[in-house]
Amino acid sequence: MIEGNIKTPVKIVLGKTGVIIGSLICEDADIEGTIEGNIEVSGTMILRSTAVIDGEVTVGKLAVEPGAIMNASCVMINSNNPAEAKKTTIKKLKEFPEPEVN
Repeated sequence: MIEGNIKTPVKIVLGKTGVIIGSLICEDADIEGTIEGNIEVSGTMILRSTAVIDGEVTVGKLAVEPGAIMNASCVMINSNNPAEAKKTTIKKLKEFPEPEVN
């Protein structure tokens, strides 16, 4: 567990048992664990099925696997013009459902 803020110009990978309590600022992120705090990812953030996010998220691109939990507001940054960010708010989203197999 990390309590504090992380700022790095590279990719962050957080495993299933990883926990960050604080802010995260990075280029790309691949998240399987838990983050409680604000997240700024200028590139792509991938939330794996075991991920739990609680806070505010600003991201260039977002990929979410079924099962991930995201209790957050999310701002999608337009890479061509960050000043014109598209804002999407997700409130108390319990989890993304598993896809149905026919």
